Amino acid sequence: MHEAETKVPGGKLVRLKADVDEVVRSVRISGDFFLHPEEAIECIEEALIGLPRYVGRDELLSRIENVCRIHKVTMIGVTSDAIADLLLEVLK
Repeated sequence: MHEAETKVPGGKLVRLKADVDEVVRSVRISGDFFLHPEEAIECIEEALIGLPRYVGRDELLSRIENVCRIHKVTMIGVTSDAIADLLLEVLK
């Protein structure tokens, strides 16, 4: 399990843990931020599972933002960019 964390400018602490080999096997996103609806965090995590290890940032953002659009997610203290960047850091 690999882990990365950041403090989002003007936001909160965000932590991402992932189990990765050639693909993303599991993802856990946690921190001091808020999402509404709360269940959307699990949907974002699930959307990232199965991505190849060398996925591009655009694909990550597309998956995260698609979940946010479908579930009408409001993010407080975190951004889609922050989540994508943390996963990219873990994938290095």
